[in-house]
Amino acid sequence: MKYRKNLMIRNTIVRNSIVLLAFLLLRPNTLAQEPAKDLGSGWLVFEKGVVFASESVELSFQEEGAIASLDVRKNQRVSAGQVLCKLDSKLAEIEKNNAAIQAQAALLEAQDKGETALAERVVEFAKWEADQHEIFVSKGTANSSDSVKKRLAIAQAEVNLSLSIFAKSQRDSKARLAQEAVKLSQYKYERLSLRSPIDGTINNIDHQTGEWVRPGTTIVKVARLDEVRVDFLINLDQFLPNQLIGKKLDALSKTGSIESIFSGRITSYDQEVSSSGQVRIHATVQNQKTTDKTNQKEKMNTRESDDWLLLPGMNVSMRLQKP
Repeated sequence: MKYRKNLMIRNTIVRNSIVLLAFLLLRPNTLAQEPAKDLGSGWLVFEKGVVFASESVELSFQEEGAIASLDVRKNQRVSAGQVLCKLDSKLAEIEKNNAAIQAQAALLEAQDKGETALAERVVEFAKWEADQHEIFVSKGTANSSDSVKKRLAIAQAEVNLSLSIFAKSQRDSKARLAQEAVKLSQYKYERLSLRSPIDGTINNIDHQTGEWVRPGTTIVKVARLDEVRVDFLINLDQFLPNQLIGKKLDALSKTGSIESIFSGRITSYDQEVSSSGQVRIHATVQNQKTTDKTNQKEKMNTRESDDWLLLPGMNVSMRLQKP
């Protein structure tokens, strides 16, 4: 009995899946529209355009850890480079400070040139002493057998100088390694801060302060809305896509009794043609903030001051001159 019940459930799921698949395959394109309307005076109107964010970025950490701070809210406008979220950085900060201290100590050691300077003076003195000995030998006041000892003293002093120069180069290398360690610790520390790569608006926040997150887990999503993309379709029996590239246009949006006009330009088109002979066109449109319409009290009362008028998913109509 239980087996028959499970079988009936599976059959129902399969039938529903087939119906859903057929609907998805047969439903009309969401952008499908009637041919462009000719308004006269050289103007055309495309009734259905869909707004998309011109750029959208999902941000995640490259390290795992607990979220220490999340300093943004949904719909908040952010600027490129702004810190949006931080992981717990206590350990990374300690490592960064230790690396800085070690680098400072290594730099002080590398700057000490006393040993090399002394070795150079010893070489000079050994050569001077040998020269003086040769003068005394030539005058008959010194034994020539001691000349070998003088030359050995010079050789020993030069060896010591070479050793001190080598030790100095080792200290220099140690200082450079310590400085690179500082850069590495700083890099690791900065990886615990999530910064926005673009000027945009917080579109979504998926986690909260205190949560443990793994590398690659989306924390926030930032969308650029000061400039949006609007897609609409054209019929090939009316225009060729390349006839429209670069054309200026107006995007028209109506909310209640208020109509807004946004300037834009057609930038590109898809290389695919639908079964109904339509091609998708992409336009870049300059968005406007509600604060740009301060005389419209209705908008100011119903929207926050940092809202954008055009939002992804909205439908707008497009008005442009005939090609």
